Amino acid sequence: MSGTNGAEDQIPALDKITLLLGTLSLFNPLVGTIPEIHPYAKAAWGVLLVCQQTITSQATYDDSINQLLQKMEDVYIFLIQNDLATITLMKSVVARICQQTIECAYFLRDYSKSMDFWIKLGRDVVSESNNTVKRYNAVFDNLIQQFQDRQRKTRQ
Repeated sequence: MSGTNGAEDQIPALDKITLLLGTLSLFNPLVGTIPEIHPYAKAAWGVLLVCQQTITSQATYDDSINQLLQKMEDVYIFLIQNDLATITLMKSVVARICQQTIECAYFLRDYSKSMDFWIKLGRDVVSESNNTVKRYNAVFDNLIQQFQDRQRKTRQ
């Protein structure tokens, strides 16, 4: 179970990816004019779209995967709440957020494909995926913190 006990915990992974794609569809036009961010944002959206198309069952996803999808959604909601000028000032951090999203999207894409293989080998797939997701979530938290810190500095 995730740390929250709200209704969002019950949303299937496919629905969470769909929500994330909706948020990214709002984010992409916002950064479309910033060349240092645009290619990463576009690539992140494309890889997540492939994930959406390949997920056939929520049962293949554990709670940590849903937590990662929720974290990514939260990050992009945070970003679209900022104006273009702020995002432009933070373009290096935003670009790294988009790059991290691409890495996470590839992980999500490969997760269900490799799960059966690793189970057959007797590996603890859930534990390994939990550790990977914790690392990804920590990176997103760190990047958002950097964004907020830089934002505070520019306001002073």
